[in-house]
Amino acid sequence: MIFWTSFIRKYLIKKPKLTINKIVFFHPEGNINNNPNLSGIVSLLCEKGWLVDIVSTQRNDIYQSVPCQNSNMILVNDYFAKNEFKKLCNYFNEKGIPTLFVGVDRGVIEASIFARYYGKRYGLLSYEIFYLSETNLGFKKPEIKASRALDFVIVQDPVRKDDLTRENRITTNNFFYVPVAPIGPSQALEVKPRYFHRRYGLDDDIKIALHIGSIARWSCCDKLLSTLSHWPDKWRLVLHNRYKIDDETMKFIKRYCSDRRKLIIADKPFDSIYEMSEYIQSADLGIAFYRGIYENASDGRNIQNIGMSSGKIAIYLQHGVPVAVYGNIEYEKIIRKEGLGMVIDKIEDFTPVAFDDNTIARCRGFFDNNLDLRLTLRPWLDFIEKYRS
Repeated sequence: MIFWTSFIRKYLIKKPKLTINKIVFFHPEGNINNNPNLSGIVSLLCEKGWLVDIVSTQRNDIYQSVPCQNSNMILVNDYFAKNEFKKLCNYFNEKGIPTLFVGVDRGVIEASIFARYYGKRYGLLSYEIFYLSETNLGFKKPEIKASRALDFVIVQDPVRKDDLTRENRITTNNFFYVPVAPIGPSQALEVKPRYFHRRYGLDDDIKIALHIGSIARWSCCDKLLSTLSHWPDKWRLVLHNRYKIDDETMKFIKRYCSDRRKLIIADKPFDSIYEMSEYIQSADLGIAFYRGIYENASDGRNIQNIGMSSGKIAIYLQHGVPVAVYGNIEYEKIIRKEGLGMVIDKIEDFTPVAFDDNTIARCRGFFDNNLDLRLTLRPWLDFIEKYRS
């Protein structure tokens, strides 16, 4: 951290005096086009008159573009390469000092460096929690140091707030609960688009259970695929991981699938979350299964305590698709209480169920009243107004 602060100082001998109403997001993962929550946050900021820069890792395996006008994407090859830091220094010198820096997950490290030098405020937008017990001090120390002077933190629910506070040793009291969800309103269609029936020539009475997201053990896809042998003949499981399915994922699917006739592998990658809508609206049931498998820094307690950071559940509900949920305590309580689908006690016994129009209406209503990003982000948008120059 000291090294990079000194490095920046070298290239910022003459600080620009102009401060502009701009917010810079440091987003190492770089998949904003497949993250409806982050792209929605940027869009709502632009609606409020902010300029937004998104600094991300350049990736060749996914589509990367700005989510709206008045936003700008800066793609870098390596966050900690000297030449990339120099480019950012020169860019800020030329364009002016941003009002606020926001680090997405470990992007808080870069946000803290630039904020410290410019004398500006910075915050953390948390999607993933990396636990010291599942990593090491060398990995966590820069993140912990960067979290010392945070002005605010955006997190999804009280459980994840407590974990994040403890793991990053956060001292600020300015926490904002924003579940991972897109901008509303809910999507209401009188007639389902039935995309899968058209695309795969399915009979009209076939029902669709849809899994969108990572096809992996932590999302319980191994166990889910093994249940197909006892599914009713009128049901099909559709798998879509949002990107193009690679060879390793195909091997995984073939290894665990117990009835290939009931499986549809949708391998057309999405360039944006909005392209998902026709898929989701064509489903009769949304699958959201989780379990911590503790194989790397992000699939242990981060998954075990996923809570309201499950974006797929919010998207299912937005489109009026009842949800089958397993391994998510926070959403299990909601699904039961509000009647939004089914809670699974044992995946091995899972059989999909179709729900009536009243359940579909409750799903949309819950999204509109509790998850719509335009509603949940409002307190934070009001909070940052004080930073305008």
